[in-house]
Amino acid sequence: MQQLRPLVQTVCQGRAVLLNFSVANAPFQPLVEGLLAASGVTAKITACRPNGARIPGLEITRWRNQEIELVALLGDHDGEVTVHLPDSRHVYDLKKHLTLGQVEQFTTQVLPHRASFFALLPHSVAAPRMNSPNTNITLGDTVKLTLSIPAAEGNHALQLSATTPHGDSLHGFQQNLIVNRQTQTVHLPIAHNDPPGTWTVTIADLYSPERVTTAFIVDE
Repeated sequence: MQQLRPLVQTVCQGRAVLLNFSVANAPFQPLVEGLLAASGVTAKITACRPNGARIPGLEITRWRNQEIELVALLGDHDGEVTVHLPDSRHVYDLKKHLTLGQVEQFTTQVLPHRASFFALLPHSVAAPRMNSPNTNITLGDTVKLTLSIPAAEGNHALQLSATTPHGDSLHGFQQNLIVNRQTQTVHLPIAHNDPPGTWTVTIADLYSPERVTTAFIVDE
């Protein structure tokens, strides 16, 4: 195979690169990685097969949320992928609802054209905190819940659900919330024709397996 010899010319504080060959049959991924590395640009998160081989076309997308990072893997690969992180992070698989632990690398199963999502946190987090300041609740009242996540290192996505005394889920109360260590108030209106009795509200942290449930009694 003919050796590829790009021509590099330093221009002020940058570089001009003439590939000097067709990229049609060239090993494009290592070529681009080498050119970027020569300019000091390297990937913070990389992925490969468990045996270390490259995975062509696997896209890694990152979103920064203060000290929390969300990562997506997407491509046409079908099988195991080993993901290497720049440092030790507490990893949570968002789609499988699975904690992968405090690790510097992890192996996961990906499907073709189906994105896999992970939350990378500095450490494991405490369960969400939920308090109801209401004491006497009657039909027609509004329940006020205060939510927070102690020592959160960024914004967390929480999922709220509620169940009536009859065991029915209230779709009107289901909602997704963005919560951090600062206290946030949620209002849940109880209709005049809602059933009295013991209601339950559950908050699930989508970045961890933690969830918490509280109950309150609605009088007629």
